[in-house]
Amino acid sequence: MPDEPKRGTIKHIPVAIEGFCEARVPKQQLYSDPHIHPRTARCGAASGGIGLVMEPVSIEAAIEKAKKKGLRPGRVKGTDGIQFTKGRNNRIEVISWEEFRSTLSDRQLEVFDSNGFMKIMKKR
Repeated sequence: MPDEPKRGTIKHIPVAIEGFCEARVPKQQLYSDPHIHPRTARCGAASGGIGLVMEPVSIEAAIEKAKKKGLRPGRVKGTDGIQFTKGRNNRIEVISWEEFRSTLSDRQLEVFDSNGFMKIMKKR
C-alpha cells in the first residue's frame, strides 16, 4: 500500500505566530534511528506553516465583523472578562455594544484579527 503513512514516524508541523517560527532542528539527535528525525521548515502559510499574524482592528470594524458572523458582545458572569458570543452559553451574559466599548477602553483592551479570527487582548 504506497499511500499508507509509515508507522512510527513523527510529523513535524511548523507554526508561525507573529514572526516566530517553531520549527528548529535540535542540537542533539533525539533518536538513534537515522530515518526518524525532525525536519527544518520555513515559516509561513506558503511553505506549509500556519500564517497567524494578529493585527489590531478598530472597534467599529470589529463590531461590523462580529455582526456579520452573528456574534454579540458578552461578559463572563461574575467576572469583568468580555468576549464575542452567539448567546447560547448560559455562563456568558449578553451586554450592549456601548458597554462592550467602554469595557475595552477602561481595561485598555483592543480587538485583534487574523483572517476572520478575532481575539481581545491588551493594547500593544
